[in-house]
Amino acid sequence: MIKIIKRNLLCLKNTKNLDEGTKLLYNPYKNIMNNLVLRATDKSSIDFDPVSRIFHGLESAPEELKHYYEALLGITSYYQASKGGRGKYIEKRFASVNATCILDFELSQLPIWLTLPKEFKKMKIYTQAELNKNEIKQLKQTGWIWKKTSGDIKSDLANIISIENEKRLVLLEIKNRTDSGGTAGRGEAWGQKFENLLKYLISNEKIFENNNNKFTLLEFLDKFKIKSLDMFLGILFNIGGKSATVEDDHKEGFYSTNKRDFGRIVQFISQNKDFFVIERLDDENLKMEFKIKTNNFKIRFGAIYGDEIPVILFGEKYPLTNLLILKYDDMWLGQLVAISERSFLLKYNKNHLTEIKRLLTKDILLKSKFDKLVSSEGSLETIKDILDYLTEKYGIDEIIKENLPEHYLSDVIQIFSTTLI
Repeated sequence: MIKIIKRNLLCLKNTKNLDEGTKLLYNPYKNIMNNLVLRATDKSSIDFDPVSRIFHGLESAPEELKHYYEALLGITSYYQASKGGRGKYIEKRFASVNATCILDFELSQLPIWLTLPKEFKKMKIYTQAELNKNEIKQLKQTGWIWKKTSGDIKSDLANIISIENEKRLVLLEIKNRTDSGGTAGRGEAWGQKFENLLKYLISNEKIFENNNNKFTLLEFLDKFKIKSLDMFLGILFNIGGKSATVEDDHKEGFYSTNKRDFGRIVQFISQNKDFFVIERLDDENLKMEFKIKTNNFKIRFGAIYGDEIPVILFGEKYPLTNLLILKYDDMWLGQLVAISERSFLLKYNKNHLTEIKRLLTKDILLKSKFDKLVSSEGSLETIKDILDYLTEKYGIDEIIKENLPEHYLSDVIQIFSTTLI
């Protein structure tokens, strides 16, 4: 009897039942799975020119490994080159946890965000393509104007939280690991973003306009009852993949760069005594709290690590591991199946996937069985039903004369099913 292991595949889930953070992964995963199956069923989908074949050793590999090596190289090359969905995943995951959190903050868009928070958040996470015509129209007609032609300030994440009945604007720059971005990446956050934003806060320049009424940044924040600001550089993980700490940054990161740039901003604040009154300074942990003297507007800035990040961003504890760990099998299983199936394709001009695709074009009953598998989100019973049908009627377990893991065909069926939705 052929063994079956039911895999946990995101691309077989009904998106209506997914939380927002997981839903963000669905389209990137789906695109990758479709392309993996394509490359496992179409020889021409991966092409190595003669020079590449020589350079990669495709012609000199032992005959018993040649096709597997070529399949391995082709599938992994595609996967590593596919960046869709990865670059912004962390920011999108954070933004999806909290109703008011957004990614890709721009100071010029602050009025639009505060005026239409739900529509603006939707656009930031899913792009304008996911908005309806009315939402697009509303976002374009808020009446707010950014008065400057340059000098915009951006941040990876932003949120509006309430602390002791006061609204606080939180801006966060994210680095994935203690060694991410180098000195240049951290310097940009401290200097071009944090320091420039402080300059806006003490400036009398009117940077926003609405119905001929003009506002400085402080006046604008006061209008929306925002009484304080957090600006932090957040470092998620250490090199070992655990929640980062300031001690990790000392040992394996760029703490010295952080401290240098932090000190420069402290000096900038100290030299503007007419505008700032320092309340608290933690020079070792790179945190500072102060306020603007004229209206007691409170500001905190500095570096935060690991599990500190959700506390600052959301105003509550939220373990980083709970936020970021995913337990789906699509990526690792999809690649392994695609490598094996492509090696068979190169060797025999057919494989289990090509046979299933061929049979689906002529067998209505088989198609209905796959439809049930998809609608059941890959239930064990439907997988078994298809596997029994394919082996008993078509002998699909005999088309490739090689030793395969007992559960291999059930994995092939599940991976192929992800492309049918």
